[in-house]
Amino acid sequence: MLDARRAQRLRRALRDPLLTYRPGPPQLACLWDQARIRLLRAPSQSGKTTSAAWDLVQTCLGTHPWRPNKGGPIAARVVCHSYQQSLVVQAKIHAMVPEGAYDPETVYHPVRGYRHRTIRFRNGSHVMVHTTSQERLALASATLDYVWIDEPPPPSVYAECASRIVQTGGSLILTMTPVGRPLGWLREEVERDGSPISEHHYGLSVEACPWMTQAQVDEAIQHCLPSQRPQVIRGEWDGVTPDRYLSGWTDDRISSEPPSAPGGLVDVLLGMDYGKRPGSTVCHLIYSWADSDGRGHAHVWDSYVSTTATTPMDDAYGISDMLERNDLSLASVDRAVGDVNSAGKAAARGGQSVNDHMTRALAAIAGTQHIEVQRPRKGPGSVVRGARSVNVALLEDRLRVHPRCAALIETGRHWQGKDDDLKHAFDALSYGVADRLEIARVASPLIRVG
Repeated sequence: MLDARRAQRLRRALRDPLLTYRPGPPQLACLWDQARIRLLRAPSQSGKTTSAAWDLVQTCLGTHPWRPNKGGPIAARVVCHSYQQSLVVQAKIHAMVPEGAYDPETVYHPVRGYRHRTIRFRNGSHVMVHTTSQERLALASATLDYVWIDEPPPPSVYAECASRIVQTGGSLILTMTPVGRPLGWLREEVERDGSPISEHHYGLSVEACPWMTQAQVDEAIQHCLPSQRPQVIRGEWDGVTPDRYLSGWTDDRISSEPPSAPGGLVDVLLGMDYGKRPGSTVCHLIYSWADSDGRGHAHVWDSYVSTTATTPMDDAYGISDMLERNDLSLASVDRAVGDVNSAGKAAARGGQSVNDHMTRALAAIAGTQHIEVQRPRKGPGSVVRGARSVNVALLEDRLRVHPRCAALIETGRHWQGKDDDLKHAFDALSYGVADRLEIARVASPLIRVG
């Protein structure tokens, strides 16, 4: 009889996915981690989602072997990038739930996922599945014990979710491969002194994923485009969005080498875009020249980006400082081109264009009316035309960007052609130099570089 009971318990244990799950070393380190906010940054198909599903179910059931368990039912939330992605996550969760753990009202369908995207357990714990495409208010109005965010979230969604666990002293786990949107904000948060986020990162290997063979790892690498391997295979922060608008962008275009202009002679250009929101004004310092074949080249050498609400005079001082740190002055500028905004900053100044105010502000600093901020070519198709000129120059290695131009690099990597915050850096570039990339210009003898 005793042997029969032992055999029955063994058979039950073997059917319990929580007991049979075997994480690799990096997943195990994250599951052991006692930090309230954990980040598991890893390649695609490397077990990160499965490990978080195990963590969620153990926490809901109050059986987590390595982290504190609340003495009672918990309220949890799972946030996914899209509905389709949520179905994958729901399947991972369902695969981790032991027999008999569900509340009788919980229904899981292998195609449609959980009914009403709600999971309830017999002990009273419940989980709601959301997507980042839902209204932000739909993610609010809840006090939670546990949040799992799968794949990169917008900063507003992360902040909203983190605020939900404050009163309960709950925990939040993020699992992601950094592909699909710029994540500079999250990287800064992880790397700053005193950050509450405990990060775990690994690349695809048999050591990190012991359920894979070396042949399977090699095949995964072979099938991944080289441009995507840093993120998709190694889980690195930096990479490019596959469907980025500027398809010619690669990080090979980032360079701090001086421009290779004939004789070192270049034109000095300023390209400006005035965002309507605080902190969205961008000005690029651009060196432009033509090669021996008459093709236009450019190197974006520095950028000024406002960080708060600013006036035209504030921006003018920022631009002047940018020039000075490159041993230039306002008198060195051959041409400045800015957006034609008459709203936003200019609205409080009688409807005049921001270019008019920038021209006067720069003249006040320079002590002379040397620079007139010109209007760009605009009209139907102007954005597409400018993007085409920029993209061809990228493909032909006629356009480079200095590493310190962080906003423009983010735009090159991730902008998808939308009218969003990433567009400001593109517009400033397009206004400043797109026409120089379309046709050859004779280099000015004013500035020698290198």
